[in-house]
Amino acid sequence: MGEYGFCYVANTDGYIDEAMHSIASLRLHMPDVPVALVTHPQRFRDDLAVTDWVELKQARKGPIVKTDARLAPYERVIFLDADTLIIGDLTSLFDLLERFDFACVSEPNAHPEYGIDRGVPVAFPEPNSGVFAFRKSKDTAAFFETWLAEYDALHKALGVSNDQPSLRTALWKSDSIRQVTLGREYNLITHANCSVSGPVAVIHDRSPERNRLAATVNRDLGPRAIVSGYGPVYGFAGRRPWLRQHIRLSWNFLRILFRPDNLRQRGFPVIWWRDGID
Repeated sequence: MGEYGFCYVANTDGYIDEAMHSIASLRLHMPDVPVALVTHPQRFRDDLAVTDWVELKQARKGPIVKTDARLAPYERVIFLDADTLIIGDLTSLFDLLERFDFACVSEPNAHPEYGIDRGVPVAFPEPNSGVFAFRKSKDTAAFFETWLAEYDALHKALGVSNDQPSLRTALWKSDSIRQVTLGREYNLITHANCSVSGPVAVIHDRSPERNRLAATVNRDLGPRAIVSGYGPVYGFAGRRPWLRQHIRLSWNFLRILFRPDNLRQRGFPVIWWRDGID
C-alpha cells in the first residue's frame, strides 16, 4: 500500500470521462502523485493517467458510492469529485493528515434539519463531500461504516439520496475521529457565492464559467467574494482598482443579461438525480 494518493469514484462511463478531465488538471500541478479510480471492473481502461484501477464493491446508487474511496490503496487519501478542476498544489492536505483523521469543507447549502432526530446539534456544520481527505485506521474504517448505516437509515425513512446529511451525522457520532474543516480554497463551490482569502486550489463546478473563473480567481489574492457569473469581487482598495473592478463587473452583468446561457450548467455526462445511475 502506498503512503498517499488521490481517489475518484465513478460508476458510469460519463463520470469516468469527467474524472479524466479532473485528473488531467491535477497532473498539471502534481504530475507524479498516485491516482486511483474506483469503478466497476468492466469499466477499467488502459489509461496511464490512472495509477490504480480499483473495483467498486457496493451496489448502492447515487453519490453515496464515493464511500468506496476507502478502497484506494493508500494510507492517506484525498477524494475528489469528478466535476472538480484542480488549479493549485494540494500537498498541504496530506500534511494535515499527519495530525487529523478527516478533513473537508463545510456545505454552503446545508440541511441541518435532517440530523435533529439523530442527536446532531444544529450548530454542527454539514460537510460537502465533493472533496475530503482521510487517513486510514480502525477508527476511520468504523466511521465509513457509520456513514453508510446512517445513509441507509435516512434513505429508508425519508428517501434522501444526498450523501451529506448522513456524512454529517457520522462525523458527529465518530468522536474518536479527529476532524478539521478546510477553507473554501480547497473546495470552491462557485454557485454558492462563497468567500476566500488565499489561493484557490480546487474549483468544484460543471458550468462553462469555471475556466473563466480559473483564469481570474487567483489573479489578486486577499479577501474576496466569489460571485457566480461575476468572478472575484474585492473590497475597496483605492479608486483605480475599484474603477477597474466596476468596469469588469458591469461587463459581466451585460454578458449575462444578453446571454443568460453563460450561467446554465450544460455538458453533464450524466445527472444522477434525473437519469439515475447504473
